[in-house]
Amino acid sequence: MRCKYLALAALSSFLTTTPTLASPEFSVSFDPATNNCPENEKVTALSYVRIHFHGTIHSESDSDRKNKHAASGFAYEFQANKPEIIKGFTQGVLGLCKGSNAAIIVPPDMGFGVVGAGRKIPPHATIVFVIDVIDVSNKPFPPLNVFAMLDKDNNSLISKKEYSAYFIQLGNLLPDTTWKAEDVDGDGNLSWAEFTLPKGDAPPTSPSIGDEL
Repeated sequence: MRCKYLALAALSSFLTTTPTLASPEFSVSFDPATNNCPENEKVTALSYVRIHFHGTIHSESDSDRKNKHAASGFAYEFQANKPEIIKGFTQGVLGLCKGSNAAIIVPPDMGFGVVGAGRKIPPHATIVFVIDVIDVSNKPFPPLNVFAMLDKDNNSLISKKEYSAYFIQLGNLLPDTTWKAEDVDGDGNLSWAEFTLPKGDAPPTSPSIGDEL
């Protein structure tokens, strides 16, 4: 269920707005110039989708949203018909193309409901997600390497700061108990062996001295 507790951060202006009849508050806005592909390449309920995203609570002002980033540096992927993904996400991507930029307004009944999520998403929150569709496929993608995604300085170690960024993206803060459990040797970094999120089959190769020069 971790997929459901995603973090939020920004809104951009888009040119076309398409409301959905089932929920008057739900809408998808996109730039038509980024959504130009053959019908058989658009996202369907059976598609596998990989996106970058950010979002905001809908009550934030336009100026607050515009001061935030348009899309995150973390990839997120799902199949559009999976029930464990929030309905606003799965319905919001339908009909989009690879390369599309869109904003999805997700009311509580299609998002995090009366409970909310983590420390950043209150109960009854309407969320505005800004997404970049980075890939669409009719079959599952190879597993994400979250270790490589978080290792921003490419030193083959995940610092507490890098790991915390992942939890913030999920809408929460990194619990101290989680960090202590992960950092087995207590050196303040997570090695590939200590890292328990998806990471591929082999540790990254550190650059040689010659490569660095």
